[in-house]
This record gives sequence, structure tokens and C-alpha cells, in this order.
Amino acid sequence: EYGVEAFVLLSSVMVYGFTYPNNVEEDGPKRGENNPYCQTKIESEAALKEICKKTNLIIIRPGDIYGPRSVPWVVQ
Repeated sequence: EYGVEAFVLLSSVMVYGFTYPNNVEEDGPKRGENNPYCQTKIESEAALKEICKKTNLIIIRPGDIYGPRSVPWVVQ
């Protein structure tokens, strides 16, 4: 209706949990491991897959994101 061709979601590799298998691929098992961060990433991906049936959904799962005030990656 609005001409949107794709929706991009910045998610996280944490959808695989903290104990993911070696060489896990993008369709690998998702594990929330009772962690709210992991679980909300899994749930947001699932919700958008339902909503974005008429447009392309691109999910990016970076391992680390840092910015100017990131303590472990910039300050230390």
C-alpha cells in the first residue's frame, strides 16, 4: 500500500542462546535459555514474519554492536 519493498530487522545472534552449536546456520535452533534478551529477539523475529507476509523481511543478526559509549569495546 505504501510502496515498501522490504523491512529490515536488526536482531542478534543471541536468538541461538549462549550455548549454540558450533557452525550454527541461520536456520539453526533458536533458544531463549530463560534469558529475556534472547527470548525477545526470538519473539520479535517471529512476530515480524507474521506481519511481513506481503513484503520482504531481511533479518540481520550481528554478533556485537558497539557505539561511542560502549564500555567493553570502546572505553576499556
